[in-house]
Amino acid sequence: MRRQRLRNVLMATLAAAAAIALCELSLRAFNLGPQIYAVADGMFRLSSDPQVGYELLPGAQDGADSISSKGLRDREYSVTKPAGVFRIAVIGDSVAFGFEIPQREAMPKALERLLHRPGPSAPPHEVLNFGVEGYSSAQIARRMVTTVSRYNPDLVVYLYCLNDPDSGWDYIQQILVDQLDRPEKSMVVSQLGHPRSLLSQFRVYWLARTALSSFGPEPEVKLALYEEEASYFAALHARRGMKWNATVRNIQQIAAETHKIGAVFVGVISPIFHANGQVYRDNYPLSEVHGQVADAFRSVGAHVLDLAPTFAKFPTTNKEPAGFDILHYSVDGHQFVAAALLEFLLNERLLPDLGSGPS
Repeated sequence: MRRQRLRNVLMATLAAAAAIALCELSLRAFNLGPQIYAVADGMFRLSSDPQVGYELLPGAQDGADSISSKGLRDREYSVTKPAGVFRIAVIGDSVAFGFEIPQREAMPKALERLLHRPGPSAPPHEVLNFGVEGYSSAQIARRMVTTVSRYNPDLVVYLYCLNDPDSGWDYIQQILVDQLDRPEKSMVVSQLGHPRSLLSQFRVYWLARTALSSFGPEPEVKLALYEEEASYFAALHARRGMKWNATVRNIQQIAAETHKIGAVFVGVISPIFHANGQVYRDNYPLSEVHGQVADAFRSVGAHVLDLAPTFAKFPTTNKEPAGFDILHYSVDGHQFVAAALLEFLLNERLLPDLGSGPS
């Protein structure tokens, strides 16, 4: 009887180990992470700046396009702003980046096309995309200080996503560390202070950790299914929560750097969608959170565009929904935001004369 029990325990242990191994192999084969989004192979590299963690890989293939030599998801721009050019910098995470959308269809490029109107008095405009997939508000603020300000933009647009107080970059960094050879990996782990525990080498561990974190008062990045609950985003913005307080400080840092270079600061608050990408026409569940974020932007002198009521006007006749998941815009969604932002900038008189050309 005792021997039979031991055999049963051994068989159960082996079965569990086999299941975990299969899960680990699957995660690595498809390059998946806790958000169940494929991490673009070859798109990122570890950064020498530990406060950023990782960055876009210059020259990396990006669909039909490529990452610029300066590490932007954009065409090539000179760091020095050309004379007479009005330059706009768009900062943010995967929403600004244009996750799963062709580079040229993302909102920054759509806005740039709208700004290029013919007319004798229309000045040239540049809209640079500094968005990086997976960045938190801390990384966005750091990128503003170390990179964006060097381009001397006239206007800085922070496309704020409601998961910006959170951070999924540890996991992406772990994937990048995994891809290094052993000697270099050891050096990077030491430099970045990454945990050397055996568990931290397994993606199953990170998956389990992020799933279990959903039970805490301030959840970290959860599984894709978490996003169907607005309570996750509300928890990230708990007024006395560490993550929200840190986000407020990051917004203040971005504003200070923006003012330092003499640029105008605009905060654009992106809403969540239904799971199928459809907009909320009414009863939007996070209006209070949007108001809180808007107050944080206004407290540092930023102009604020809240896209929740704007998206409520998204055409019902449109064949494609505004989003393709709860956070990210479809191609039509990006075009819609670009048009809404242009109208806002014109109404706020934040743009130079665009000339008399057609819209």
